Amino acid sequence: MHVFTWIGETLLFAISLPLIAFQTFEGIQGLADVFALLSQYIDTK
Repeated sequence: MHVFTWIGETLLFAISLPLIAFQTFEGIQGLADVFALLSQYIDTK
């Protein structure tokens, strides 16, 4: 029974880790886009 719990937790971790990494990557890209837009806006002024 303990082994099944360990397998379940490992699977959950293996699935959630890429999702968290992807969300973080998306967030970083979003920030970079906003920063690029801001710098363009400042340059044109």
